[in-house]
Amino acid sequence: SVWPHMCVVDVYCHPDFWAHAEPLLRALNLPGASRYLAYCDSGWTSKEEALAGSGFRPTASLPGLVSGEVDGSCLQDVTIWQRS
Repeated sequence: SVWPHMCVVDVYCHPDFWAHAEPLLRALNLPGASRYLAYCDSGWTSKEEALAGSGFRPTASLPGLVSGEVDGSCLQDVTIWQRS
């Protein structure tokens, strides 16, 4: 494994159901790992709330990592969230 003892948790929810994301995330039976990582576009409040409520904490920010538009404009920061 490239990142031993680490599990990357890809979190997405239908836009109408983010209110249910936190309990669903907490209910996941994730594989054993010493650290769990998740990514979130900065300012995506509903996803940030679900991650925080599930024990994740922001640990780093990657400025201008992704584009909010197909043409590559509107670069957005991405925050890395971690749970031990």
